[in-house]
Amino acid sequence: MIKSFGQISSDEQDGFKNKLGSCFGDLETRVQRNETSKAATIELPTKQQGRISKLFGEHSIKQRTYRIFTKEERLPQLLKQIATQLYFYGATKNAQLVELQIMYCEFGNKSKLFIAANKLQDATIFFESLISQKIEELITSIYAARDPEGKIRSKRYSKKLKKLFAHLEERFDTSKEWDWVLNAVKNVIDILQKIPQLLPLTYTKDKGDIDLNENSKESIQKAIECEHQLYLITGQCNPHPCRHAEEFLCDIFKYIKDSNPPDLFSCIGGKMRPCVGCSGRMESIYFGNFNKNPGKLWLNTIEHQPSSVATESLKILFNQPSYISLSKERKESPSYDSGSESDFSDEDSAKNSSIHSTKNFVSQKK
Repeated sequence: MIKSFGQISSDEQDGFKNKLGSCFGDLETRVQRNETSKAATIELPTKQQGRISKLFGEHSIKQRTYRIFTKEERLPQLLKQIATQLYFYGATKNAQLVELQIMYCEFGNKSKLFIAANKLQDATIFFESLISQKIEELITSIYAARDPEGKIRSKRYSKKLKKLFAHLEERFDTSKEWDWVLNAVKNVIDILQKIPQLLPLTYTKDKGDIDLNENSKESIQKAIECEHQLYLITGQCNPHPCRHAEEFLCDIFKYIKDSNPPDLFSCIGGKMRPCVGCSGRMESIYFGNFNKNPGKLWLNTIEHQPSSVATESLKILFNQPSYISLSKERKESPSYDSGSESDFSDEDSAKNSSIHSTKNFVSQKK
């Protein structure tokens, strides 16, 4: 039986903590616990800009400024823009989404998009309303977000996405070494013009272990085999209240990966950067491409993870800081992933690439 971190003995937990050393010394300031678990939440004046980093601990935070993105980051950048715009649309419908993440997968000659939110029940109501909508129109609109940074992003993302839908070829460097990025971006834009399908997930619990039930596995298998490409993740209830959007997408990805499809390529991008626990989940299954600069640490998320996954999360906690995005005005914006000054036609971004332009397929490690 696979135990969650919260189920292992106090001695085993102490072993983790001792191994990670002083990293646990500032957990009281670095951890923001989930209110639904009746745990303490760190209270901060919401209007005090520049103070949010206290949620992470004084010496465990790095700020990420607006920057030029490398060409290899174009795909997660695009997924981030789409997810953020859908989130803003959801806010106009009073959808309680918290967060939206999008996974793009290629395998064989197929490409698929999966969209998930943090709360399955609330997401289901919202996603069901999208079946009759044109996603392209929703993500190219400008929304009056509740915060200044959101307003800036919606206006910018709307403009960028409109141009992509209208003139994709003109908006991207088509040199041969970047063909794989261009093809992926083309696929995403094409998929967003398809009719979305609902993909319900339900889970079984066996002595604390959480797994997709057989009906969900059959649904994912059908999604892999059929011609539909755009899927919205739904469900009647969360397997536990601290499970995030990325973890639902990881369940789907792991099923796809275990079926050993040829040339599997994957990428996740969303409104917010992945938290420490979600980063650990993706590392544990050798997920392909995602933001390797994690955001907040939600201890309750890690406590509900299998010990093997929690170990990866704790390694991240020990080996690197948490990150927080800065707005264009250099104010802390934890509700968003890094912003960008770049566009799809920027030539200078290639100069800032620290990684090779070869397409990174998913490792077949188990």
